[in-house]
Amino acid sequence: MVKLFLAAILVASWLVQCDGGAGSDSFAPIGPDGCPLGVDTVAPRGTEPGSAKVGVTGALGEAAMYLANAEGYFSAEGIHVELVNFDTSSRMVPALAAGQLDVASGSIGPGLFNVARSDLCIKMVAAQGREDTAANGVFLFIRKDLIDDGHVASYHDLKGLKLAVAARDSSSEYALAKALEAGGLSSADAHITQMSYPSILAALGGRTIDGAVLPESIATSAEQRDLGVRWKPVADVAPGVQFGAVLFAPQFTARRELAVRWMTAYLRGARDYNDAFFRNIRRDEVVALLARESPLKDTRIYDEMSYPMIDPNGALNLDSIADQLSWYVANGEMHHGMDLSRVVDQSIARSAVDRLGLYPNP
Repeated sequence: MVKLFLAAILVASWLVQCDGGAGSDSFAPIGPDGCPLGVDTVAPRGTEPGSAKVGVTGALGEAAMYLANAEGYFSAEGIHVELVNFDTSSRMVPALAAGQLDVASGSIGPGLFNVARSDLCIKMVAAQGREDTAANGVFLFIRKDLIDDGHVASYHDLKGLKLAVAARDSSSEYALAKALEAGGLSSADAHITQMSYPSILAALGGRTIDGAVLPESIATSAEQRDLGVRWKPVADVAPGVQFGAVLFAPQFTARRELAVRWMTAYLRGARDYNDAFFRNIRRDEVVALLARESPLKDTRIYDEMSYPMIDPNGALNLDSIADQLSWYVANGEMHHGMDLSRVVDQSIARSAVDRLGLYPNP
């Protein structure tokens, strides 16, 4: 009874943060853990205006958010979206927990899992970048001189190299570990260091590191500057790896009707992205919109980049997320595993798909 009473107080505080819930918004029921529950129903289209503060970093995996905003899809759902810039996605989780953001781009890692364990009710609700064999946007990037002189020809040749990731305890470190495993190595066989992306590029230029895990567009830009080559896609060793996810704060999940409207707009952006870069539909127009809306302004680089999959139905690769969780536990970066239902709620995306119809063969 005490737990249910505390949950009720927590939910009431969320509703206050959501302007008291006036208007046509419907609110999600509350589960036994005190978190809003998703409901697999088609919420009625509301006319009550809403707003959402959305954290972004400018990454290519966030393209669906930028497109949904540029195309006016959020506006069509009666939602004013404010894009809030962060230097890394890890900084967004505390902002979500504090109610300073409603939506954020999330990386898959112990930080996110530990927040879920703390019962802060932050949920992964839809996919961002996923690295598939035919749709990969993250690379193991190696200095060109090491490739040209034959020093690095196979994954086994990564032994002893100094390799950088932008964040430890992240999908990048997990992917790097998979590359080492493909060469019969472990993480202990390489010198792995954490650096910001600008520092990584400077270190590649100064030859103080040998390689790094780099996402697009940084990987293509670095290659154009002759800092190295996009040697191997991470999908080569971790096909289907889920690198990013859309995160909802509890006060946003609680406003179920508004959450479904936001997700409907987001998935329309994801479908525009997939149409443009995998089906060549309205490609030039989509590139122009991204160049206008996102930090990636040079339209020429869009012809050189490789593109990750952003699932147009919002589906997360749960097998990949579970495997990453197991890896973090096995490598001592988390003490215990957890039930993914504590951090994943795909019902809002399913409700949006019920409105839009299923996107075929994503």
